[in-house]
Amino acid sequence: QKGLGDGFVWVDVQKALEKHKDEAIYYHTDSRWTTLGALYGYQELLKHMGIDASGQPELKRYAVAGDFSGGLSQISGYEPGYREPVYIYSAKNPAEDTDIVVNYVEEQKKTAALYDSGKLEEKDKYKVFLGGDFPVVDIRTTADSTERLLIVKDSFANCLVPFLAPY
Repeated sequence: QKGLGDGFVWVDVQKALEKHKDEAIYYHTDSRWTTLGALYGYQELLKHMGIDASGQPELKRYAVAGDFSGGLSQISGYEPGYREPVYIYSAKNPAEDTDIVVNYVEEQKKTAALYDSGKLEEKDKYKVFLGGDFPVVDIRTTADSTERLLIVKDSFANCLVPFLAPY
């Protein structure tokens, strides 16, 4: 944070997450936050980015897997039988979803979805978000904005990106 200097706004979502520490904001078997944790992070980001989300569609949570066992469990052998759900959030009314095109630049692959349902058949079901980790992903939307957002991220942000797509 200090190395970035004053030209950047540092958004620390830790305090927002602490308010929800008794909820399932992190996976029990993985190091990453759940989509619920990402939702709280997104809400904190909106405050700092000055974005008014009041005109956005109401979101609904959908379970896309019920048998996720994360990397911590797989590597350590800790609670190997523990399974947890993976959720996505989408517009309650599907007609209100923002249309998108996701371009995986180096892979020269395009898709019209932020989720890769094929990854739900694999061991790491967290890859349902953006299909996993890729060096450069360019997302274009039909959002009513000409603003651009650059996200430098690791896998934690994969389930955060869908919340930001409408902007």
